Amino acid sequence: FVGACALADPLTDPLTDPLTDPLTDRSLTRTSLVQRALCITGFALAVDFTMAMMSIQAFYYSLRGPQNLYGLTFGMYDLGALFSAPLLGLLSDQFHVFKVLFVGCLVLNAVGNLIYAFTFLSDAWYCMLIARLVAGFGAGALGLGTSYCSATTTVDQRQKRLVTYRTSQSVARMVGPFIGYIFLGLPQVNSSSSTALK
Repeated sequence: FVGACALADPLTDPLTDPLTDPLTDRSLTRTSLVQRALCITGFALAVDFTMAMMSIQAFYYSLRGPQNLYGLTFGMYDLGALFSAPLLGLLSDQFHVFKVLFVGCLVLNAVGNLIYAFTFLSDAWYCMLIARLVAGFGAGALGLGTSYCSATTTVDQRQKRLVTYRTSQSVARMVGPFIGYIFLGLPQVNSSSSTALK
């Protein structure tokens, strides 16, 4: 989240503004820092998705969710991202508010994960469905990161930056399930468990 605040909006002409011109030293340093922030953010969002994959089924059925709606609940994350990514891209292109949209997506993703984490306290399976949708909508930030890399790099740099950005997410998709398995080893929780254990 802190790294995202360093992001600049790519709304000025890169050929006339020395702060956004990819060829100046100052811009190269800033672009490098922003690239690192994007990679860390992309890594965190991908870990978030894959980590939840390990727990969602057991969590859902422990809340007595209907069996015929499990697939919908599981897919709400991707459904949210499916709708948010093109919408965010359109808003970013129209209004040049990349930073606001990116940080807003990260906040939405965090809110969705908080709802997911506290679903057990509500003892309602549909809170999980809402949580997955909200977190997925926030995951649309991944698409914004790709467009930011494209808009703030030269043709020569672009491929390297995009590969780095996508690789951070691919590595996270391998790491996330292992983190998820750690949480599966925690004590079993049910509706009669203490609030502290939930």
